[in-house]
Amino acid sequence: MSRFKIWKYCMLALQDGYLAETYRTITDDGYIIQATRIIGRGKDLKNQPILMMHGLLSASDDWLLRGPHRDLPYMLADLGYDVWLGDWRGNCFSRGHVSLSTSDSRYWNTTYYFRGIHDLPAFIDLVLNVSKYDRLVYVGYSFGTTSFMVMASMLPNYAEKIALAVLLSPIGVKLENGYHFVEHIAREIVESVPEGILKLSKQLPNVVLLKKIEYEKFGHLDFVVGKNAENVLYKHVLQTIVDFDNF
Repeated sequence: MSRFKIWKYCMLALQDGYLAETYRTITDDGYIIQATRIIGRGKDLKNQPILMMHGLLSASDDWLLRGPHRDLPYMLADLGYDVWLGDWRGNCFSRGHVSLSTSDSRYWNTTYYFRGIHDLPAFIDLVLNVSKYDRLVYVGYSFGTTSFMVMASMLPNYAEKIALAVLLSPIGVKLENGYHFVEHIAREIVESVPEGILKLSKQLPNVVLLKKIEYEKFGHLDFVVGKNAENVLYKHVLQTIVDFDNF
């Protein structure tokens, strides 16, 4: 990826008045991935690191499309948290490998499973090494929840490095085919996932909060770009993190 693209991304935060830094790290299977750090500000600097991971077919700059006081990373930074936005392997900001070219089909032979057992540990190590903390708060959206659950299941030593996990619009949908896959995902989320989430929440230990969005028109994409997400959703996320931080 060009340096201009990295600079342009950082400018989203910089032009909104936040200090931003870009880091790159290498996974244990050779992928070069990127994370952008938005440094907390305000009188009450908590400095607790928060790692946020985006959904499928997107990138971390989706978290910053609406601006201050509306986007979750900015709202967290305003509370003094150390916010990190990761980019999964293969997206426009994390397109690199120590030995494979992106024109090599082997580079693209990857799934949410590999992102869970390779990308997430690399991001967690990066954030904790830089912040000098032992544990972090994780916020995942959609695909970012699926990969997190893979990591937590397969790598319990990394699960222990998570103080709190906030899973927004969790998803575990298996696509039967690629035809009209967007419609298929939307239908599965609406019709199938809520029941599965309720069942899963009863099986998992230490569930702090299970929150259903009551606004029926609040869709899957609205968890990131919804025009009223700060009131419908983010205030609950912020309160959960703050309450947990003060526990």
